[in-house]
Amino acid sequence: MAIQLGPSFCVILTIGVFFLCLLTFAGVPKTELPQDKSRLFGYPVWHPPIKRNDYNKTDSSLAFGSLLIIITVYLASRWTAHPPTIRKLQTYFISGDSPPVSAYYFNRLLVLYAFNTVLTFFAILIFDVGKLWVGAIGMLHNSSEFAVLVLIGSGGRIKNISFYAILLSYMFFVYCGLCFDYALMITFTRIYINTSHELKHGDENELFASVFHNVGNLTATVSFDTLVPSILTSLTYAITYPAYMYYVYVDTHATSVYPTKRIYLPSTPGWKKFVIGMISLCCSLLTVRLGAFLMNRENHNDD
Repeated sequence: MAIQLGPSFCVILTIGVFFLCLLTFAGVPKTELPQDKSRLFGYPVWHPPIKRNDYNKTDSSLAFGSLLIIITVYLASRWTAHPPTIRKLQTYFISGDSPPVSAYYFNRLLVLYAFNTVLTFFAILIFDVGKLWVGAIGMLHNSSEFAVLVLIGSGGRIKNISFYAILLSYMFFVYCGLCFDYALMITFTRIYINTSHELKHGDENELFASVFHNVGNLTATVSFDTLVPSILTSLTYAITYPAYMYYVYVDTHATSVYPTKRIYLPSTPGWKKFVIGMISLCCSLLTVRLGAFLMNRENHNDD
């Protein structure tokens, strides 16, 4: 028998878990991290000097990932240049009793999301990861992630995405950019489970891509001062975003046994959005806490 948890209980529980996550930082020794400098502009960046750094390797991994994403983005932009006219190729979001909404703009948004990620890759090569990078290009990546979340949360209606999505994503990026990645993973997991329940099958490409993206960010966060995790993170991006574009390919080319293809969006009232946001924030805090633990252990071993 399934256990039903009420909205009030879930909200209170997630708030309690959030404060428990904050308590894990109690007693963490204060550590002064040296800041590396941008190799082209010389301003401080958001990471310490990379141990045994080799720019040839890091640049190659970024260039390799960028090349794969550029190729797949170009192809996906052609696949989504026009809405499908064949009915069996059309995909619709199904959300409760609301009228079905075409998923065409969702596919276009995924293409834009991947394209903006390529721009952030090029910006990293030029500016490195710092305030100038965020102000110039970096915020586009998280703005796209937030737009995807808003689109899904609004039942697939792109008209509900406003300027506030970009503003909030910029503010959120500065403080906790990992939250969007965890929120996307949670959202795609819920969509996969809900669609699989309704149709007895689902498309796991989005779920795979979001999970793999989180693996890369987790690796970079917990080991941000070593070379290999930095390279692995770039390579995970090279898998994540082509996987998103592969989803676009399947959605625009594969037919369905039904009159149209359907994606069943789970019910997400305000309290569920709050809970998902809090869970994402807690996961981000625990990721940072794990990184602090590993760094302190390494410093202790060096002493």
